[in-house]
Amino acid sequence: MISIVTPHYNGSVFHKQFFESLMKQTFIDWELIIIDDFSEKTHYLNLKYFISKDSRIHLIRNKTNKGVSFSRNRGLLKAKGSFIAFLDIDDVWHIDKLNFQYNIMINNSIDFCCTAFTIVDEKSKILGYSKYTKRFDISNFLKFNINIACSSVMLRKEAIITKFDESMSHAEDYLFWGEILNNKKLNSFLIKDPKYLIYLKSINSLSSNKFKQLAGVFKANYKLVGLLRAFYFTPFYIINSLKRIFELKTNKV
Repeated sequence: MISIVTPHYNGSVFHKQFFESLMKQTFIDWELIIIDDFSEKTHYLNLKYFISKDSRIHLIRNKTNKGVSFSRNRGLLKAKGSFIAFLDIDDVWHIDKLNFQYNIMINNSIDFCCTAFTIVDEKSKILGYSKYTKRFDISNFLKFNINIACSSVMLRKEAIITKFDESMSHAEDYLFWGEILNNKKLNSFLIKDPKYLIYLKSINSLSSNKFKQLAGVFKANYKLVGLLRAFYFTPFYIINSLKRIFELKTNKV
């Protein structure tokens, strides 16, 4: 079974497309664990309406707003599947995403797998595609800022050697992927076809909180490779981030 972990906070506007994407999956042996991070009542009740339609869906509610890292960690603790996938409430999967990814991992003894993705705005206009040209390993992840979308990831449960750092408000997922890629005993694989994930990106948020995100990336790099190498790798993040913002804003895909 695949356990899907989804943090949720005030996500009513995305509920319909989210659940349609999930219910259409050709792979059916899954459970969905939604951790509601103390949403407002109307959003929570709307969520309960959708999850009542399928016994594979389990809802956990935080008693206070605890943040996305706490919520994902709580979901991981409840997961019963041999494989773990993540799906954020505002993202959409291709109908064959789970099946295709699962078979690649089974047939090739892969521990950690992610996919490229299609980037869209709030009106579903395609802004671009994630681009991968480098070998998928920790060095290229740090130097070329390989963009791992949380909703594209699937990994074996035993490959989870860490948890999301709840002390970090930014780049906590970056640190989580880096710690997994840093484990030389694990086999990692990147699917370069962007059709398997539709990733929502608000064009107005492309430049928001960039300094906080940059500080988070530096802190993550420090934890991954030490202080000196953090100073070496972090400028690559700045360069690649600026390049992506330019490409999305000018629709150069």
